[in-house]
Amino acid sequence: MKPAWTAFFGIASLAAASSGCALSPLSTTVDRRVVLISIDGFRPEFYKSADYEAPNLKHLAATGISADAMMTVFPSLTYPSHATLVTGVVPARHGIVANREYSAEKGVGDWFFQASSIKAPTLWDRARAAGKTVAIIHWPGTLGANVDWFVPEVFGPNFDFAEDWALVTKNMKKELLDEILAAYPHPGFKGFSDVDEFTTQAAIRILPTYRPQLALIHFINLDLTQHATGRASPETKAALKTLDEKLGRLLATLDLAKTTVFIVGDHGFMDYDKTINVKRSSKFFTHSEGGQAAIYSRDKKSDLRTYNALRKNARDRYTVLSTANTRPAADAARAARTPEPRRPSRCPESRSLRAA
Repeated sequence: MKPAWTAFFGIASLAAASSGCALSPLSTTVDRRVVLISIDGFRPEFYKSADYEAPNLKHLAATGISADAMMTVFPSLTYPSHATLVTGVVPARHGIVANREYSAEKGVGDWFFQASSIKAPTLWDRARAAGKTVAIIHWPGTLGANVDWFVPEVFGPNFDFAEDWALVTKNMKKELLDEILAAYPHPGFKGFSDVDEFTTQAAIRILPTYRPQLALIHFINLDLTQHATGRASPETKAALKTLDEKLGRLLATLDLAKTTVFIVGDHGFMDYDKTINVKRSSKFFTHSEGGQAAIYSRDKKSDLRTYNALRKNARDRYTVLSTANTRPAADAARAARTPEPRRPSRCPESRSLRAA
């Protein structure tokens, strides 16, 4: 008989999970542990639709608590979303407003790897302050985090797998790396599926051996496969099947009677058939990632003029946002996330503000 696993599904922030899609009341046993697993690019179709083969995810959805859809943050990118998952606040407050750093002087910089870039208290900060033990395994934006067991997400500018493996090993404690490799001899990364396998093997070694009271785990290959081949491609279906198998092996090592498992996604995917090119100007500069572009005025006096010009020409091609008009939307989203007590979550339909 399979155990009744408790899980949470959705494209959401932790703030949403705690206010609008919460789990049913659980035992208050002091020995309870929390495992937060993020599947990058995770969508409800993966556990709701017969088109996808994911027996472990579907079993979790059937026996735990699941969501039909969730509303992600804006911008709906990996690093801003993962920072929201561990802070409960929107990107405008925690400071991770893109995947990569950007400035008018230097252009596109490094990814937001460093935990010090997050300008709000994190889950691991609060857990450690409360005397809890923490493991982080390949979670975005955590390099330098003060935790007990750490496997970094870090890579070079060109996604060179040999370079990426060298960076991972450089930023890990040698003792922990040796312990993982003793059980899983690993020649390095040859693809992103290998990255997920190393994540799985690290979790299989750390979680049952040291039993951290909080664990954060991130899987990446499904997201990158969707970017490269499409949201419903045969390759995406195969990547999901492979990930589901990894997830099953990981969950089988946990003491589920004392563990609450959350499985979340950072964003979904939308098909597109056109792109929008923003012209260069001496009055502003832009930083585009995914389906959005941030526009920064060099001269504050031109802010309103630029904003009005963009709105005038938007038609049905894109949506223009500013700090002033995103706050009411965020407040409305929070108000809509009040569930009926002790029932499976039914959260607002997922929406992304992206160029058409």
